[in-house]
Amino acid sequence: MIEKYSFRQSLNSQNAIYVSYDHVKDEFEMHHHDCYEMVIIAEHQGKHIINHESYDVSRGDVFVFNEKVVHGFVGANELAMYNIAFDRSIFDDHHLDIKNIAGYHALYTVETSCEHSESYRSYI
Repeated sequence: MIEKYSFRQSLNSQNAIYVSYDHVKDEFEMHHHDCYEMVIIAEHQGKHIINHESYDVSRGDVFVFNEKVVHGFVGANELAMYNIAFDRSIFDDHHLDIKNIAGYHALYTVETSCEHSESYRSYI
């Protein structure tokens, strides 16, 4: 069973971003969120399972997910990470400026529109 973790109660107009520092000793169940999430690997290594694909991860790796992406960890060795949860709406007030930042188009236009295609595989 795939769990859904909710950050909505932590995200509001006062707290548009929620940050936590977590450790995975061995494995963490497959799950998805009700918001966007950025994961920054801070220490050690393991395997990040993302939509049934396995990726070796170590310090310095960064992942950004929308609420539909199912992911979890296996083979972690005290993997330490920052989890940053946010709602895409935090960018609405600055949308015109943000559209010009490198990487915005890939994350929010190309990635979002292509993820429904069976032949599309993300490397972002």
